[in-house]
Amino acid sequence: RRPRPRRRRPRRAREQLPRGRPRPRPRRSRPAPAATGACGACHLSHASDIPSLLTDTAPALCGRCHELRSPTGHAHLPFVEGKCLACHDPHGSRVEGALRAEGPALCATCHAAEAAPASGPGGHAPSAQDCSVCHASHAGARPNLLKDSQDRLCLSCHATVMGEPSA
Repeated sequence: RRPRPRRRRPRRAREQLPRGRPRPRPRRSRPAPAATGACGACHLSHASDIPSLLTDTAPALCGRCHELRSPTGHAHLPFVEGKCLACHDPHGSRVEGALRAEGPALCATCHAAEAAPASGPGGHAPSAQDCSVCHASHAGARPNLLKDSQDRLCLSCHATVMGEPSA
């Protein structure tokens, strides 16, 4: 059987820019099976003991394409527990890395107590924009998954301290 051609949905007027050009759509970040429509790479068609008719657990499925090393040092709890889907959407998203949300919005789903002051009055602008500027997402050698020492992280943006260049 030949697959049916996909029907294109008609464009709505609000999706048109002046001169009739279509509005550019945000790129989707998709894992390979989702991007190619290879549902059977992860799902069974009739029955499974695993929810969503999956062929294996999420970390085992993710590990087929991604190298999932055992973390050394400090690690993000969902990563250690193999809960990849807490942060990543296996069918793709509009966010790079198939993340479920962007920057602080994703982190705030679990770290609301830390995220609220960062985006409020007196908050540090970089922490309100993107947590990954300072923090690793899966594992790292430092507490709180910092990518470097706190002093070096500060000085990477604040090159002058009290009016003098930092060393």
